[in-house]
Amino acid sequence: MWNLWVATSVGCELPLLIVKSPTAVTLIGMNPHMHLRGKAFRYNVRLPNGDIETLLDIPAYDFNWQTQYRLATPLRIPAGAQIQCIAHFDNSEANLNNPDPTTNVRWGDQTWEEMMIGYFDVAVPKRAATTDNTKPSAEVGLRQTFTQLDRNKNGVVESKEVPEKYAARIKVMDSNGDGKLTASELNAYIRRVKLRNR
Repeated sequence: MWNLWVATSVGCELPLLIVKSPTAVTLIGMNPHMHLRGKAFRYNVRLPNGDIETLLDIPAYDFNWQTQYRLATPLRIPAGAQIQCIAHFDNSEANLNNPDPTTNVRWGDQTWEEMMIGYFDVAVPKRAATTDNTKPSAEVGLRQTFTQLDRNKNGVVESKEVPEKYAARIKVMDSNGDGKLTASELNAYIRRVKLRNR
């Protein structure tokens, strides 16, 4: 949920949404999501050696035909690989689905606003091999969620930035009870969980 902006009467590319895998995982499926100005969507994997392979390419995205794309054969993604999502938008009159080509569009939940989400499903080994026997996926997930929720990028997740579904979890991590979650509170919570899981 970053500062998505699609200008009027043009097509544009939202270059990359990147998620780096801390451990080897198995990719099972992908589900691209955009709204009415979505034109094309592509998933790539950038391997640790720098090679880039296309996982899924949808050159004619259609909001009315969103689906889960399951791989016929699940694909092993090595540790350190990056899943890249690339989206193209068309906010012009040439896009017959466009509700208003005269309006600049921002991120929003409504179909007349716009989104770009590259969902994907992976299977993570039950015991991922790491040097300190932690569960990297949980820590990475917490840090990514913190970054996404911190919409104004001030290093603090404030109550107005927290969707209802995360409110209870954020409250547990908010050690001083001021209704805000700082990076240091998040780090302290992660340390407590690591100690508890040893």
